[in-house]
Amino acid sequence: MSYLVAEVDNRKGTVPVNLYSVSVFDAGGRRFTFSSVADVIHSWGPTYSYDFGWQMGDGSAVDEAVAGKLKREATDLHSAHVNATVATAGQANVVLASSDAQLPAEFVRVTVQAFGMDMEVEAAPAS
Repeated sequence: MSYLVAEVDNRKGTVPVNLYSVSVFDAGGRRFTFSSVADVIHSWGPTYSYDFGWQMGDGSAVDEAVAGKLKREATDLHSAHVNATVATAGQANVVLASSDAQLPAEFVRVTVQAFGMDMEVEAAPAS
């Protein structure tokens, strides 16, 4: 899993922006797509298994007290990131995630897609 923090500057915008995805490209043309971190938060926390016990994503067991605390933290974190909307005339950082763990050292192109847009648009150069 890899993470990206997008700096969204909507100070000249006329409508709010909900950043749906960011795609970055390496020199060979390979695409790496990032979407809302809220979509993957559930995979970080424990789940209640079919054998009536709590397990982490890797299958390791976790006791009920720890599982409850982790589940609450995951819920709070999800709530904090589920709405990636930057207000009109606002500026904010939006956290996104990708299932690609191996990223290149440099990207040559960045495109973004806001929620409701039917196409991607070029973004500022990657830094």
